[in-house]
Amino acid sequence: MKLITNVLGVFAVRDGNIIDSILFEPDASAIAAKFEDTRDGISDQEYEIVKKLVDTKNRVIEVDKPDRFIFGVKKYASIPGDIKDVKFTKISERKSVYEIGAELGIPRDEIDRLIFSVNYQITKLRLSEIENDQNVIQAVSALDEIDNQVNVLVERLREWYSINFPEIDNIIAKHTTYVNFISSYGRREDFMDAEFDGKLGFDRQFFDRIKETASSSYGAEFSEDDANLMRIYADKIISLYFLKEKTTEYLTLKMTKIAPNLNAVAGPILGARLISIAGSLNRLSRMPASTIQILGAEDAFFKFLRTGKKPPKHGVIFQEPQISTAQKKIRGKLSRSYAAKIATCAKVDVFGGEFVGDVLREEFEKRAGTIKKAFKSQRV
Repeated sequence: MKLITNVLGVFAVRDGNIIDSILFEPDASAIAAKFEDTRDGISDQEYEIVKKLVDTKNRVIEVDKPDRFIFGVKKYASIPGDIKDVKFTKISERKSVYEIGAELGIPRDEIDRLIFSVNYQITKLRLSEIENDQNVIQAVSALDEIDNQVNVLVERLREWYSINFPEIDNIIAKHTTYVNFISSYGRREDFMDAEFDGKLGFDRQFFDRIKETASSSYGAEFSEDDANLMRIYADKIISLYFLKEKTTEYLTLKMTKIAPNLNAVAGPILGARLISIAGSLNRLSRMPASTIQILGAEDAFFKFLRTGKKPPKHGVIFQEPQISTAQKKIRGKLSRSYAAKIATCAKVDVFGGEFVGDVLREEFEKRAGTIKKAFKSQRV
């Protein structure tokens, strides 16, 4: 059994005969959008045909890209369990779009016009996707600026609030919890009158510890005006935390759309940072792995060129946990392996290949494990 998708629709073919089909509306823009949306999955029409074939006891289906169908069925969480038992194999002999068109009574020149229009629309979509990496660059830059502003404002808030309750600075280390504490309870004097309410994830023991510390604090008293300003200040920082969260969500969505392979291997933040440093996804795709390896470490690299000292082993990819948590002596090997995967991802994302991000990530994880194991055995 063969499943064929082309500009005309989705067709189930057995022994050269069409036994089932779902035709597309002859709208080039809609067809192009459908093809782009299913680069790494399957369309609703394809799923409907597959489900019908499964219901009629077909367990082996030949398709153009088996990986696309294997990955695609995962999004249908509510599908019958037996559809997961279907084996998708590479199609052996494909029935051409012209043969199918002839059976449907569609002239060849009309099919040619539709193919041209669909390809034109796909090209426009892919070019716009590449341009969309500028949104990613702006978003990751905004994220950096938000982080910088939050860090400065939180340090100022801690120093200021310590006039009233200095001991709390050592009790609550996490910035977000510290800011929310001030927003919820205000000055030390107000907290003394608060009842345990489970706010901020405090358990009773931790709450009582803070209250006991507050009762013996040597901090100066704050007036109502002081307390009100502290709360306003804390609320503004909380709004920045919210902005950071929304920016991160936006960045994740964008990276999944324009660079799914890079997103799978590097994650949305590091992936976006690499695009930003390179200047665009297109430029990143044209860089060799050796250049990607030191992106973000340009100052250290130029120092190496001037002085002849050791070159940097890594740049911004140091943010990858497999590299940052590894022994210093093997970070260079890990960085080279990781940069090679990043280079492959960028090329696939730009030139529209199949989704291979999960495979590349798994390969890097295995390679990292091998390098670490070999290093450990050498030390024993």
